[in-house]
Amino acid sequence: MAGTRIDVPLIHGLKIGEAVCKDAKLREATAGDVLEAQEAAERLMMVPTQNGVEPMLVVSPSRVGVEVLRRQIVSIGDVSGPLDLKLMHRLHPEDLNLLLAKSEQ
Repeated sequence: MAGTRIDVPLIHGLKIGEAVCKDAKLREATAGDVLEAQEAAERLMMVPTQNGVEPMLVVSPSRVGVEVLRRQIVSIGDVSGPLDLKLMHRLHPEDLNLLLAKSEQ
């Protein structure tokens, strides 16, 4: 995308109130987006070690991808990005996959 924005027509759209928003806009991810996404995807877990169990920060790669994507979303319909994670959960899987594929171009 190289600093540009791209329009992504969604297949199923995102229902917000009575409206179904089918027009999404993405922008290129920044280093800040990636760093924030990695931090948001960290979870403190108790991990077995040779000395018993110790706390460790564990990062979910799939969560990092979603966190970067939600920061890349400029808008879906009249809703400005970054898109709230609760709204991301409401996307149809086909639309989520479409947004992920376009964000990687």
